[in-house]
This record gives sequence, structure tokens and C-alpha cells, in this order.
Amino acid sequence: MKGDRFAYLCVFNAGVWRPVHHAVVAASAHGETGIARFSDMGCNVLYLPAWHSEDGIMGAGAPFILGADGSRTTHGTKADHQTPGFESVSLGRVPGRS
Repeated sequence: MKGDRFAYLCVFNAGVWRPVHHAVVAASAHGETGIARFSDMGCNVLYLPAWHSEDGIMGAGAPFILGADGSRTTHGTKADHQTPGFESVSLGRVPGRS
């Protein structure tokens, strides 16, 4: 949500989305908060970008699978999972790791 300091990536485990990775939320090119850059991610895993709120974990975008080639396959629609204030997610992998 707007003003949050961290964004999270979650995986679906035991019937709930559980955070497994976090990134600092930085200012966008427009000067608004909303960009989170994640690195060192596993491949062929279904992730949900999310925020933490008083009510628990809240989706910040559509779930996606990160492919070994760095491609992202989105599942569902952004509107199904998005909360206000989230602009983008940047993904990265450490070279030589899969």
C-alpha cells in the first residue's frame, strides 16, 4: 500500500500465500513510491507480489511464474490481486544460479 517500506514475494503453501522474499520499495521516476526490485529468485515458481497490512498479506499484482530464461508468465488478472499504490516489480537472477 502507498507508503509501505517493503514489498514481498509470496508462494502458495499449505493453503495460504506466504512471504518468502522482500525488497525495499523505492521512488518511481515520477517521484511516487511504488517500485520494488527483487533479485536471487528461483525459477519455475509461482509468486504473488504483495504488501503487508494490518489485515495480513494483500496481493499487489497478478501471480506469475518466473521462467529460467527470465520470462514472466502472469496468471489471473492484475485487478484480481492488486491493491492501490503498487506501480511495478522488477525481477532479477544471480548469474549461474537456476
